[in-house]
This record gives sequence, C-alpha cells and structure tokens, in this order.
Amino acid sequence: MSGKEKLHKILLYSLVFFFMFLLQMLLFSNLPVLGFILLPIPCAVIALSVIEGAAFGVFFGLICGLILDVSGGTVLFWYSVSLMLASYLVGRVLTNWIRQSLPAAMILSVSAFTLGEILRVLILHVFVDGAQFLSLFTAAVPSALLSSIAALPFILILQYVHRKHSEA
Repeated sequence: MSGKEKLHKILLYSLVFFFMFLLQMLLFSNLPVLGFILLPIPCAVIALSVIEGAAFGVFFGLICGLILDVSGGTVLFWYSVSLMLASYLVGRVLTNWIRQSLPAAMILSVSAFTLGEILRVLILHVFVDGAQFLSLFTAAVPSALLSSIAALPFILILQYVHRKHSEA
C-alpha cells in the first residue's frame, strides 16, 4: 500500500469519525435513549484497533479522546488516555489470540468500553465522591451497552473502508 493510499484511508476514517462526532454532539447528547447519552465513538475507536492494529488504534484513540475530552463533560484527559490504553491492549494483546473479524471487534470493543466506564465510575466514587456505587449497574453498564449498539453502523462502515483499501 503506497503512502497516497494510506493517506486516503486515514482521510476516510477521519471523515467517518467527524460524522460520528457531529451525530454525538448534535443528536445523541440532545436525545437520550432510555435516559442515557450515547457515546458511540469509544466503541468505534476500539473496534478500529482490532480491524487495523494497535498502532493505528492508539493514534485514533488519542485524537478522538482529545476531541471528546475538550468537548467537555468528563475528567480531563480521561478519554484520551483510556482510549489509547484500550486500543493498545485490544489491538496488540488480545488480537494475538483472537481472529480479526467484525464479531471479535464488537465483543472486544463492548467489553473494553464497559470496563472503562466501570473504572471511571469507581474512580469518581473513590476519589471525587461524585458518583454513587450503584450507578455502576444503573448507568455505566447500560450506557456502554447502548453506546455499542449505536456504534455498530459506524463499525460496519469502518470495516468496509478497511476492506476496500486493503484490496486495492
């Protein structure tokens, strides 16, 4: 794959994530689903690390995490650090044992995002006392699962872009 083709693929991925960010900020943040604000970007970033590999996932994890952190609503640098770590772990460690496929990408991204949300609530509970412990089961896990469902169409688009540019 030449440098021009790699740049084209990165631009297509960026366009998909830009569209996801717009949907997340304009639609999902204003129309909660079952009382939860959906965050499909973290699931899609983690799934991209399964599709493309750890280095690519860490790069997009940093960029998307910084955008999510700057857009507000969370502990500063939480998403940038957690998406980088989750993308690296899922992309490097877990894909050595699990075949790269769409079901594997979905399962790993849902698991990593759910664990990240549980960790975020625990950190807030212990250090900030800003969250109650029961919110793990009433907010963190359902929000992560609903966000992963919202991320599924975007993961399919990312996999399609990967396939089209891998064949070329």
